[in-house]
Amino acid sequence: MAEGHTNKAIAIELNIPQRTTERYLTQLFSLLNVDSRTEAVNLAERMNLL
Repeated sequence: MAEGHTNKAIAIELNIPQRTTERYLTQLFSLLNVDSRTEAVNLAERMNLL
């Protein structure tokens, strides 16, 4: 996600359905209390996770 990959590309890389990728991202955004990929990546950078 931090590298700008699409949901489809992430799904292919992980060998999971695209819809599963979308659900995981929705859950991740909720847990992180963010609304977008950009916010999630920025938060991960601030937390030194990237």
